[in-house]
Amino acid sequence: MSSSKNTAASTASSSQSGGFQHEPLTEPESEIRLLRILPLIRQSNGTESSRSQKQHGTTTKVLTNIRRLVRNSYRKHINSTVHCEIFHVNLDQAPSYKALSYTWGSPDDPQLPIKLNRQTFFVRENLWLALQQLHAQSDPVVIWIDAVCINQTDDMERNEQVTKMKTIYEKAEEVVVWLGPSYEDSHLAFQLIQEMYDHRHDVEWIARRFQQPELKRPVVALHNLHNRDYWWRMWIVQELTVAKCISLQCGADSIGAVALDETQKLLRAMARLEMGFQADHLLNFLPNNSVARDWVQSRGLYEIRTFQQAFDSQDLSFTQSLLYNWTRESSDPKDMVYGLAALANSTSKYQIEIDYSLSVAEVYIDLAKKEIQNCKTLEILTRARSGSTLVGLPSWVPDWSRTWDSHFFLNDITEPQLAFSASGESTRDVAVSDDDDILFLKGVVIGMVEIISAHHGMTNEQDLDNARLVFLKWWNLLGKSGDRRNLTQEKFGRTLICDRSTEHSRGDWDRDEFCRSIVGKFGALCCEILPSEDIDSELAAVHSWMVQRSKELDGDVFVRDSMKKVNRTWIQSSWLFLWDRRFLLGSSNIMGLAPQGVKEGDIICVPLGCPHPMIFRKVDGHHIVIGEAYVDGYMRGKAMDMLDQGELELETFELH
Repeated sequence: MSSSKNTAASTASSSQSGGFQHEPLTEPESEIRLLRILPLIRQSNGTESSRSQKQHGTTTKVLTNIRRLVRNSYRKHINSTVHCEIFHVNLDQAPSYKALSYTWGSPDDPQLPIKLNRQTFFVRENLWLALQQLHAQSDPVVIWIDAVCINQTDDMERNEQVTKMKTIYEKAEEVVVWLGPSYEDSHLAFQLIQEMYDHRHDVEWIARRFQQPELKRPVVALHNLHNRDYWWRMWIVQELTVAKCISLQCGADSIGAVALDETQKLLRAMARLEMGFQADHLLNFLPNNSVARDWVQSRGLYEIRTFQQAFDSQDLSFTQSLLYNWTRESSDPKDMVYGLAALANSTSKYQIEIDYSLSVAEVYIDLAKKEIQNCKTLEILTRARSGSTLVGLPSWVPDWSRTWDSHFFLNDITEPQLAFSASGESTRDVAVSDDDDILFLKGVVIGMVEIISAHHGMTNEQDLDNARLVFLKWWNLLGKSGDRRNLTQEKFGRTLICDRSTEHSRGDWDRDEFCRSIVGKFGALCCEILPSEDIDSELAAVHSWMVQRSKELDGDVFVRDSMKKVNRTWIQSSWLFLWDRRFLLGSSNIMGLAPQGVKEGDIICVPLGCPHPMIFRKVDGHHIVIGEAYVDGYMRGKAMDMLDQGELELETFELH
């Protein structure tokens, strides 16, 4: 589905200038349009019919630059026109049809011509390439494609048709996922998926296959396939969640989605040493990139399946559905909400009405108010943070369009075992002003920010070179507190991983020693490149202790190189949550992490019903939200215990 309604309208306008005009739907509540893509007819002499000239393969040549491929493809196909017929049907009486799931691409992408009922219609290049592949099939293809089947210049029709999209994809005999043209060895990724599926019951065969060095290229190709823009789009959640059958197509290659499901299942089992696997063979091909390993195991289609399972088994609120998919993108920011509306409205206690005439801020405010008024917790508040550029958005309302900065929130709804409960079992105590969008809530202040680390120069979460320097600065800042003894080291280590360890991930380590070992792991990272004189004696001692303790726990299986890989994996995973946060020390012996916008003097509050502490700042007699905070020792109800014991007082906060 389109991620942009404004840009879609401009696209459609240019399409109509080419000649084709959509006939109005006579029964818009029950009627849709379908597209019949006519096949490419070849003559006995090898040429094509007069409908199109000789066609060259659009996606057989492997290129590393997609723009270069698209331009070359366009030049080859400039005389090859896709012919289609468009017709109206009642959705309940529609013939068998497919539905296309794809990305619209950028508004700046070239628009290329097709023929609709013998009249010219322009589509963006990614859809044009998909149509070229469908056009090459031997039989007509009846399919629903949003950019063509919806009149994007008619606001009323667009609103009506978008509400029916869930049903349209549900009724389709097959949802065809167009991943784009073939490049970056995508054909090798498809071959690997097929191999894994064919041998899904033969773990020994798979283990032997993954010991062959030449498999690295297909593994890297599989990672690149999962990094394509398609998997990040919000609209695909709805399209794939309700689909009866899914096929994946990349250039001329096609495979059933069930094969990718099985492949990712096997790769996750490999990482966990389950199903008979004796080693995580992905480490051989992607040894220094835990994020890449995570992508091939647990991203893309697996994320859709995870949400689908939760959606089918739980009564998710609208915001909870959004929390499963908040990292996705849409070129129209409203579609971060509207793209889930047909699904989420079916289980949520409250409904979100699709209205593209509203501003982005109005859409997000409406969602936040309904969530807060209808749910017992303030989980949505933890997604609010300073730095939004949306005009008219209160500080307590999350900016769902802000996915570009790679920020990781403390709570991942897919990992309930790591969830926090800073406010214990309390329920939110709030009031919302409809006139001026002010939120009144009750909570307790647990401290004030007194010392914060300086802004650091990390460019992203993978910038481990600068991560070493940032860690040393935080370690030195901790030293200024005058206490870096064992208990403080455990507290610091727990903060570095946001207390995200589990019994499984700790292995034979007890919880406190494991947290202290995290400091040693970071110390090991520093020791790799820094001269020994730049490592202070306390950090060197923690590192030495960690190495010795690892030998004691691992016994004869201890291997220093393996330990380095494990250390790096932990550091990469934890740095996802550290790279854009600042280390803080506060009153009442507080240690934690806060958003980049934190300042000395900000207060640390635990609102009733809120799973995380929040940083508030007083401005002109009211407060604004800076963002959620990790505060060691206060993540599991301590503030509520102190409130019950009379050590803290309940206060009312006016948030603008």
